[in-house]
Amino acid sequence: MPNSGETYVIGALRNRGIRRIREAINTVDPGRRYLKQKKTKQKKYTYLWHIDSHHKLRRWRFVIHGGIDGYSRYIVYLQCSKNNKSETVTKPFFRGS
Repeated sequence: MPNSGETYVIGALRNRGIRRIREAINTVDPGRRYLKQKKTKQKKYTYLWHIDSHHKLRRWRFVIHGGIDGYSRYIVYLQCSKNNKSETVTKPFFRGS
C-alpha cells in the first residue's frame, strides 16, 4: 500500500481491528512522518508557477483551482468554480499573470 492515501490506509487498518493507527503507521514506516517539500530552484519571481485543482467537493459542484509562485510560494490565484472546463480553469491563470 505505499501509494495509498492516508485515509485509505486508516480505513484498512480499522477494518482489521487495529485502533492505534498513528502508532502503527509510525512503527511500519518511521521515515515518512514528516512531509518533505521538494526543493526547486527558480531564478526569480513568476519564473515558474505550480498549479493544481481539487475535486473532492465535486459532488456539490465545487472545483477549486489554485496556483502559487515557485520562487516565493506566494498564492497567485485561488478560485472556486462550478466545473472543470478548460476555459474556466484558464481564466484565473491569465488574471493572475
